[in-house]
Amino acid sequence: MAFFSFSIVNAKTVIRTDEAAIGEADPAKFSDNIDSIIMFNTYDALVDELKNGAGLAPHLASGWEYADSTTLNVTLRDGVKFHSGNTLDADDVVYSFNRLMDMGQGFSFLFGTVESVTALDSKTVQIKTSEPFAPL
Repeated sequence: MAFFSFSIVNAKTVIRTDEAAIGEADPAKFSDNIDSIIMFNTYDALVDELKNGAGLAPHLASGWEYADSTTLNVTLRDGVKFHSGNTLDADDVVYSFNRLMDMGQGFSFLFGTVESVTALDSKTVQIKTSEPFAPL
């Protein structure tokens, strides 16, 4: 009987664990480092930060454009599915934004200037702010 087993060397899946307790597994509520590790490995975002920190890359969004200094239109990528098999559409993004802002927890404070998030069609989300907002 061996205490160590090295058979995992050929494993295709790596499971990372941590000694810290999970605080919140809800993307609208999380606010600490351990929770963020779970969020970034469980949920997808509209955009991802480029590895060199030089900007953003499309992820669930296929692109975005500024209609003016307070209006951002985001186009969703085709063929994105939830774990349930349902297709992602603009109404899902609107729901997620509104839920985050209405809950007032986690990082919702970052969206204080957001006046509205609406679905223009099934693939386009419009985000309007009360003033120009650099993070968007």
